[in-house]
Amino acid sequence: MLRRIILSVDAALDKNIKWNGPNFTHQGEDRITMRRFLWHHANIVATAPLLCRVCRPHSCAAFSTFVYQLDKIKLLNLKENFMTTLSLSLTAPSKSQRITGWIMSGFVILFLLFDAIIKFVQPDVVVQTTVNELGFKLHHIGTIGVTGLIAVVLYAIPRTAILGAILITAQLGGAIASHVRVDNPLFSHTLFPVYIGILVWGGLWMRIPALRKLLPLVKPE
Repeated sequence: MLRRIILSVDAALDKNIKWNGPNFTHQGEDRITMRRFLWHHANIVATAPLLCRVCRPHSCAAFSTFVYQLDKIKLLNLKENFMTTLSLSLTAPSKSQRITGWIMSGFVILFLLFDAIIKFVQPDVVVQTTVNELGFKLHHIGTIGVTGLIAVVLYAIPRTAILGAILITAQLGGAIASHVRVDNPLFSHTLFPVYIGILVWGGLWMRIPALRKLLPLVKPE
């Protein structure tokens, strides 16, 4: 029954034997490997009281044997947990994807951090571009720098990376509007924030399984 639950998650899953126990693979990579242990009934009750209701003496030799003791509600909960966990496991990024994602995010962090810092320093080129070309007031430069710095710091922290990405996206949208208002060139100026936005979210998509599941490039069958 446990085997049917796991295999029902994805048709691409395959089952074999590893370490004298069932092993489930996806596209040649191990995803779930189980090892059999000789457990006494008392240990099962102590370690998994929600799973083991009754157990016959001849059926307490391995994990797979007490799955049949679950009632319907507990079995449905077990199946839901297995499908959720395994689904996230199947969308987990590989090592190369994580590295690529961090490279993309790292470039964004360095670029936006530099962009925020120079707005505090306010060299002539920043004043010229922001005030004379885009039409902002001089005191607006510091405000833009503060909001940009907060967003990039939140983006650099893994726990708040998605919130930071949302704030960065909002600021990039304002940048696009500013370039459109003054009729700046399309590909070199107006769409430049779009390029940064792709890196912002692309870096997170490559690294975060939950985001890959929420925004799949290929719709699951």
